[in-house]
Amino acid sequence: MVGEEHLPDSFVRRVRNYHARARSLFVLHLALSEPPQYRAAAGNSPVNTAFSQEMFGATVADQVRAYQDIAIGKPPREAMLQITLPTLFDPSQAPAGKHTAVVWQYAPYALEEGWPNLRDEYARHVLGLWQSYAPNMTRDKVLAMKIQDPTDTERLNDNLVNGVDVVGDMTPDQMGYFRPFAGWSSYRTPIEGLYMAGGYCHPGGGVHAGAGHNAAGVIVEDFKLKKWWG
Repeated sequence: MVGEEHLPDSFVRRVRNYHARARSLFVLHLALSEPPQYRAAAGNSPVNTAFSQEMFGATVADQVRAYQDIAIGKPPREAMLQITLPTLFDPSQAPAGKHTAVVWQYAPYALEEGWPNLRDEYARHVLGLWQSYAPNMTRDKVLAMKIQDPTDTERLNDNLVNGVDVVGDMTPDQMGYFRPFAGWSSYRTPIEGLYMAGGYCHPGGGVHAGAGHNAAGVIVEDFKLKKWWG
């Protein structure tokens, strides 16, 4: 935004080395005839009324295998799901008695055969994974579906490079003191009065508004302002 010529070479080099490739986002946007009913609700009924649910492979080995698949450009067959059902809390988003859902599954950004050749089959697979947790979510309950593969995720939001939803990989070399990179985790930049406050800063894109909150505290400190929040 400010031009590389106005920044120290060391800073520019670290920006260029910042990476977003560990796993990308494959999304299904669904219109449903009824809400999901989860197996887990038999022992914990609030599961069915939670805004969001996450479902992962049964063992650590399952998750290791899923990330290994992603690393070699292969969509994982194990569940790496996050489901949200906005209409449980805002019924105005659908006709009476109907619902909308968003289904996330982690996947690689680039495939050797390309996403256009696999997206429909993988969408069916992801729906099957969800159905294994919510048996009532059969295909006939899906009134409409829009598929968003990782290349769509990037195209729809310039911040999500390579379709990575947390604005850069949340790996050990890009977390805490190292986010966005070592030496620059204070939300300040080499340009006085210019601050960083996006999801690429600590605590990351998955903690919504966390970086902005922290950056505001730094700005208040630098300009000796009164902190107006609790």
